Formats: sequence, C-alpha cells, structure tokens
Amino acid sequence: DYPTFVLTGVTRENIEEFIDGNSIKPEIVKEKILRRIDEKPSVLDLLKNPFMLKNIISIVECNKEIPEFEDDIAEEFLKAIVERERVIKRDYKAPHILRLLIYVVGKYAEKNNENNMIISYFDLMNLFNEYCDKYKRNDRFDNDEMLDLIIKLGILKQVGTEKYTFVDDRYYNFFYYSASELL
Repeated sequence: DYPTFVLTGVTRENIEEFIDGNSIKPEIVKEKILRRIDEKPSVLDLLKNPFMLKNIISIVECNKEIPEFEDDIAEEFLKAIVERERVIKRDYKAPHILRLLIYVVGKYAEKNNENNMIISYFDLMNLFNEYCDKYKRNDRFDNDEMLDLIIKLGILKQVGTEKYTFVDDRYYNFFYYSASELL
C-alpha cells in the first residue's frame, strides 16, 4: 500500500490551479467543480486528495456529473474513461475493458481473499484468454495491447517483476462488487 496524500489548507484557488495544470478542458471543469463546491461545501474535503481531484476532473471532461458520494467516484471515473476510449478514440478494445476486469477480478477472488489483486502476467493473460474463449470467440483482442490500454488508462499498474495490481483499492472494489452481483 502507498500512502494517500491529503492536502490541508486547500482553497478554491488551489483547486483552480490544479485543474489548469491537469485538465484538457480547464474552463468547463472549473465551472462545474466550483459550482459543486458552492452547492455542497463538504465536497472541498474530498478534493484535498489529488488522486480524487484528478478522477473528478476526468469525470467532468467526459461530460459526466460529479457523483454525490465518494464511494461512487471510482465507478463513475472507470465508466467515463472507458466510454471516452470507446466513443472519442474509437478503440475497438474499449467496450470490453469493464467486463474483462469484472471477469478477471471474479476469477481472482474465487481463489484469493484480499482487498486488492496482485496477479502475475502469466495468470492475467490466462484469464484474458479464458474471457475471450467464453465471450468473444469471433472478435478476439490482442492481450498485450489490452493490458497496455488498461495501464495507460490508469486502472492497473505494474508492481515488481511482471505483476499487476489496481492503481487504487476502490477500483478493485468496484470490479469485485460487480463480479459478486453476477454470481
């Protein structure tokens, strides 16, 4: 586990500066986030975590509403970035990301009782192949390209030698609960 940074003394001006440096649509994002702070001042506490602020920026950039509750931010972020890849970037692999990771986490959770997943490249590729065999017989994606895309989107990261984990435990939780609803 890595420490979570929470910035104290964060002001609206600090948030605006962060948005300017981390958004492709800073004016739109600032307007929506600052309006949300005006409507619900407690949102400011959530934005003290740069990771959460970055996720909210991505959600707004994808024309989605800022979730009401902190627990919903990870889910909305994941759905928004996958939709962006599917619609704007037209990546043929994007429509399969969420279902694939639900499948991977579901299979992983059957054998492991952990709060996040640390999985070898070999096991991950085996699960990708199982998913393709089960759901995508005629339209297989390249496993390495899919893994690269998932890493590029900031969902998984490499830890150690050829091992992968979710960037944030909330991402794992989203996929875990989605998988458990299907069982």
